[in-house]
Amino acid sequence: MRYGRKGTREVYIKPYRLSYVYTPEKNHILFVALYHKDKQ
Repeated sequence: MRYGRKGTREVYIKPYRLSYVYTPEKNHILFVALYHKDKQ
């Protein structure tokens, strides 16, 4: 990822992208953003 989303992961759910961060130490998932693929 670039810039502000560095360190995050994404999953594609047509036509959106879900950006998240997984913390294995705490076993947590933090959802960062849900955005339309064309408006990245």
